[in-house]
Amino acid sequence: MMERNNGKIIAIVALVVAVIGLSLGFAAFSTNLQIASEATVTPGSSNWKVGFGTSNSAIVTSQTTKTSTNANATGTLNVTQYTLSQNTNATLNFTDKTSVVYELYIVNEGTARAYLDNVTFSTPIVSCTSVPASASSLIDGTASAGTYTTGGNTTPLTAEQCSSLFDVTLTIDQDSYTQTTSGITGKSIDPKNGNTAGYVPVTLTIAYDSTASAVAATLDGDITVTVGTITVGYKSTAN
Repeated sequence: MMERNNGKIIAIVALVVAVIGLSLGFAAFSTNLQIASEATVTPGSSNWKVGFGTSNSAIVTSQTTKTSTNANATGTLNVTQYTLSQNTNATLNFTDKTSVVYELYIVNEGTARAYLDNVTFSTPIVSCTSVPASASSLIDGTASAGTYTTGGNTTPLTAEQCSSLFDVTLTIDQDSYTQTTSGITGKSIDPKNGNTAGYVPVTLTIAYDSTASAVAATLDGDITVTVGTITVGYKSTAN
């Protein structure tokens, strides 16, 4: 959208964020599983059970939803045991630097300790496309005039421009990841103790990067931002 203020046009670009997927991967279920001396059991459904939770006490057993904690950029994710995916779009606004923040948990209901092995980001992690004219609007005249015409962004963004506009961060416990990281050490989830599951908090954040204001200034309409896939890998032995 465009706002004319004292004769100056200011871009107010609404961004629709579509989270395609955040998946947990388990080496314990793969053919290259390595059982070290500390692991005296064969991972199976009774002792290896790690997945997403909307609370820190249990893995979700059927699809549920989780809403962004930022009220100014409300969006909703579908949450299953192993994946997060878009439910409803979130809208970001360049003028107030909003961000989409989803707070969940990775829960360990098994009796084996789960070791974080890798976090993998697809390339590119974000892509940008112009919203069709019928789904976008530009404000004509002053903010109080309130007249609208349709129109999406007219100049396509390159992949580099799109990537520069947004930061996608996955925080597991207190560690933040913005790119593929392998061979992670010293990070694990406690096994279940009695009726109490082990867990770590996980936060997915999609935010406008204010350092890319020059790119934002070239936009004259709405764009859709699609977030790629992030895979989190846990296994039953430490690296």
